[in-house]
Amino acid sequence: MVLKVVNAAATAKEVTIDLAGIKKISKTGKAFVLASSDLKAENNLQEPTKVAPVEQPLVVPASKFVFTLAPNSLSVLRIGGSAE
Repeated sequence: MVLKVVNAAATAKEVTIDLAGIKKISKTGKAFVLASSDLKAENNLQEPTKVAPVEQPLVVPASKFVFTLAPNSLSVLRIGGSAE
């Protein structure tokens, strides 16, 4: 399962992720976070990875859990699971 979440605020936000209805949820996953404190930041030939996603381990303690979104970020959460 892949969840994509955006935080357009300049401050971190805690969100509750509810995976009710998903069976066989993996207890671990990965979070890929793309964020920058500078909204005008961009990659260029001198700094090709100035704005780049960072991979982080994700712990999924239960079907409902809290995740903190970084300021000005796009987070992609990859969690193993099945609807069956």
